Order: sequence, then C-alpha cells, then structure tokens
Amino acid sequence: MMKATDRTVDDVLREEKNINYHLEDLEQEKRRLVRFEEETENVFGENLSQLRELENFSLNSRDREDLDNIILSYDYTRRFIVSDIDDYQETLRKHESKLYDRLEVLSRERQELYQKEEERKENAHGKNVPREFD
Repeated sequence: MMKATDRTVDDVLREEKNINYHLEDLEQEKRRLVRFEEETENVFGENLSQLRELENFSLNSRDREDLDNIILSYDYTRRFIVSDIDDYQETLRKHESKLYDRLEVLSRERQELYQKEEERKENAHGKNVPREFD
C-alpha cells in the first residue's frame, strides 16, 4: 500500500473521482428510497382507508373485534416499515457525510501536493540559474 507521502496528484484525483461515483450512486439510492417510501405510504394509506370503511358496516362484536385487530396489525406493520425506511435513510446520510468528509481531506491533500510540486519546480529552477546571475 502507498504511503500518503508517495501519493501523487493523479492518485488523489482518481480517489476523488471514485468517491464522486459513489456519491452519484448514493444519490440514486436516495431517490429510489424516496419513491419506495411514497409508494409504501400510498398503498398502506389506501388499504387502511378501505379497512376503516368496513367499520361503517353493521358488524357483530366478534367481527368488529377481528377488524380492529386487523387494522391494528396493519398499522403496526406500516409503522415498522416506515421505521426501517427511516433507519436506512439515516444510514445513507451517514455514508454520504463520510464521503464528503473524505473529499474534503483529499482536496486538502491535493492542494498540498500541488504546492510541493510547485516548490520542487521553483527549487529545481533556482539550481539551474547560472552562477553569474547570483
């Protein structure tokens, strides 16, 4: 493995490019998750609404109790899925934050490498100056 001091600007640029690809993938995943969340809410909302409409029918106490249990179970399942979606969104946010933090570190490293490269060029140029101009 390369030491940080052995890295070149090109190495850093490659890593930055790789991280940017990961960020693009992450952005796509976030959009997919939002669509999934919306679809889930729509499906659960519609179905729960239809179940609640059954409450308007004259039901015996046993059927009403069964319907209440179904509605409670259904709502619990919906909340469980929403909680999982929220957890996954948080995981994606944390991963995104780490990638952006790494990009900041790489940006600083790249600037340092550019500076060192310029200093080397200046030093090399200074050594090639004929003595008569000293």
